Amino acid sequence: AAAGASTSIGNLLVGGAVLCEASFVLLGKRLAPPYRPLRLALGANLVGLALSLPLALLELPAFDPASVRPQMWALGVWYSLAASVICLWLWYRGLPYVETWLAGLATAAIPVAALGTSALYLGEAIGPAKLAGAALVIAGIVLGALASSRPPRL
Repeated sequence: AAAGASTSIGNLLVGGAVLCEASFVLLGKRLAPPYRPLRLALGANLVGLALSLPLALLELPAFDPASVRPQMWALGVWYSLAASVICLWLWYRGLPYVETWLAGLATAAIPVAALGTSALYLGEAIGPAKLAGAALVIAGIVLGALASSRPPRL
């Protein structure tokens, strides 16, 4: 879509991603106590592999591994380890110790991190509206975390 344009398909895809993320939090919360974090991370990666493998196999004939620079292979390995192993292990390690709603609230930091990363590494411009949105997300996370640490009023 053109810069600033909103499309129904884009909104539906983002909504679907939110539903998937919520399912990920709820399923992880249910599975975290009986299973070890590394086993859960492995399971999540195996499910991801099973879901993406059919599409990867379709693209395999057109893929030339020699066309990918060694630096890109290194970045791919780093991303795989960081996002798929380390982050999932940390997520499943901490999930039994927080309430489900608070874990879900923490996922709100993902678009803020993407905003910062896109500015740092891709050179994307961040305007006042985006900064205000990021500030509101961070404020919501902080307020939610503070609210969970207060005793309930009677």
